[in-house]
Amino acid sequence: MFKADEMRRIYVMAAPCSGKSTFATNGIYKGVRLVDFNVHFEQWARDSNIDLIEFSRKSLEEREKVYNESNIAYLEEQVDPVCMLGVIGPKNPRAYPDISFVIVQPPTSRAMTYCLKRKWNLLKKQQKSIWSKWSNIMEYRQKLASYSQANGIPIYPSFEKALDSILEGR
Repeated sequence: MFKADEMRRIYVMAAPCSGKSTFATNGIYKGVRLVDFNVHFEQWARDSNIDLIEFSRKSLEEREKVYNESNIAYLEEQVDPVCMLGVIGPKNPRAYPDISFVIVQPPTSRAMTYCLKRKWNLLKKQQKSIWSKWSNIMEYRQKLASYSQANGIPIYPSFEKALDSILEGR
């Protein structure tokens, strides 16, 4: 466990349908405040007068760039231990030595369950999302695996194991 006076800024990357929003509802994990990037971004976009409908028409890479700028800026402003649960990180995570980066890739069966739940909830609302299609989820998981290899960022099977590895200095 980290000392109370030790600052922790953590960026956990995970593909859609990995359980980020579900885990974030815990609010705090071992003294670290959990922030769902979707919730943070929606507020940030409103404060920045960004048209979310127009933003949703941008390419995935363009959206990821904006998400990262927003997420990193948020983490750097914090004075309490905080964990941002987001998507793929910045091009050069080493440029942020005060932020710990990890990736969570839950077992495929768990991710498939989250994907099916998302698809079911969207069907009930008569909505669609690219993230309710399993092939898109698998492609993003592969993108995170490649990012991990390129940047030397460890991959964990759960949010708890990822955070424990940082908090316990493993």
